[in-house]
Amino acid sequence: MVKISVGVSADNSVSAAHIRELLELFNEAQQCHEPICFVPKNAGRFFCSGFDLAELIKLPDQQVADTFESFLLLTRAVFHSPSRVGVVAEGHAVGVGAMLALAADRCVMQRQAKLRFPEVLLGLGLFPDIVELIRYRTAPAKAELLLCDAVGMEAERACQLGLISGYHNDRTEMAEGAFELSTVAPYEATAHMKQLCRQGFLQSPIGPQLDGFMYMWTQAATQKRLRQFVENAPSGRS
Repeated sequence: MVKISVGVSADNSVSAAHIRELLELFNEAQQCHEPICFVPKNAGRFFCSGFDLAELIKLPDQQVADTFESFLLLTRAVFHSPSRVGVVAEGHAVGVGAMLALAADRCVMQRQAKLRFPEVLLGLGLFPDIVELIRYRTAPAKAELLLCDAVGMEAERACQLGLISGYHNDRTEMAEGAFELSTVAPYEATAHMKQLCRQGFLQSPIGPQLDGFMYMWTQAATQKRLRQFVENAPSGRS
């Protein structure tokens, strides 16, 4: 089992540089041909949506696009990996941060933690990769309802819908549950099975995804809504 620590602060916020670092660590870990698990360093939100909106809305547009591109690349690497991949999400997994949880083979969340996709609520476009991940885990009609309603789901409900694989009450139980990634089948056979099952998903070109997202991101109405959201959020995080 290869463990990769996630988070650069007390509440596990994730910078663009850290996302690139995680991708490098993940690519290295795959060479071991062993199960891989992303584990939060601290007890804060998992990936904290990947980004801090209060900081992100201050960045130049190109830097925002580059940040999201790095996350899409990490998510795709996890989804298409021949290795078995697990995620321990001890806190809330929101928006693009939840993508990593959905892309993994197994995701175990804290029972009280929530899974949520607020992009539509914020007036943002959705990356096709987000939609495809939820369609892969559930049904197309159910994916539409989850994304349009933008309602947070606690771990038990997310598990019932097939979005995650399990939930636990404390850190020790979570760690043990997430690491149930071993298989009696040989590595090559498991890798081939995963390739067949996931074939055809997450194939949309990343460039057009970013263009569509950034078009809505730069709209004045969207920027106003984002700033209001940041001001009203207790910690300024999504």
